[in-house]
Amino acid sequence: MEEARKFFADIAKERRRKKTPKGIRKSREIGGGKTIQYVDRPEYQKWLDDNFPGWSVIVNNIWTDSASFAGKSFPITYNVSIQLMVNDHGIMRQVAGVGTATVSVKEIERDNTALMKMKYSIALTDAIKTGCNWLGAFFDLRVDEEARERESAPTSDAQNKQFEEIIKDIPENHREVTKGIWAKQTLASGDKFLYDLKQKTEALKSTMKTM
Repeated sequence: MEEARKFFADIAKERRRKKTPKGIRKSREIGGGKTIQYVDRPEYQKWLDDNFPGWSVIVNNIWTDSASFAGKSFPITYNVSIQLMVNDHGIMRQVAGVGTATVSVKEIERDNTALMKMKYSIALTDAIKTGCNWLGAFFDLRVDEEARERESAPTSDAQNKQFEEIIKDIPENHREVTKGIWAKQTLASGDKFLYDLKQKTEALKSTMKTM
């Protein structure tokens, strides 16, 4: 059992470590001067064919989120949840995926079958991509994206709570400066800042005990 577990873990790591070929990478702007890299839908299908021949998709649920404007209800997102079915070296696996397609302001008053079909197709593609990502497809692009998100995201509630606990051990004349530095931290840098701050306060308390 342990050997089998290690076997599958090693295969999964191998898939995640593969770099996405530059020839299929694309990029687009997402606002705020930021860009993201991605690959088109056919590349996901090719990836599934190469890694999990005979794969299939089961659609679990389809739903629409709506909002009311001027007394009327309009769709704002179309959503699909799926189970991606794959044969992983003789083991049948079901991987969940959820996809969403948003409705733009220009489209919001269009209420027709063509719009619905297009949006559900986009949502289904997004759901398949999500399932593939969980299996390790183009994992390096996702890791890069998450790193950028953490670099731009504010510190979390848990990080802020930890900071408030640590700062109690800092001499009062240094607290305001420390708070100012903390205010500039992000979700990505916050953990390292807290670790270093904790180490310094522990060293300070140790020094105070020996005086």
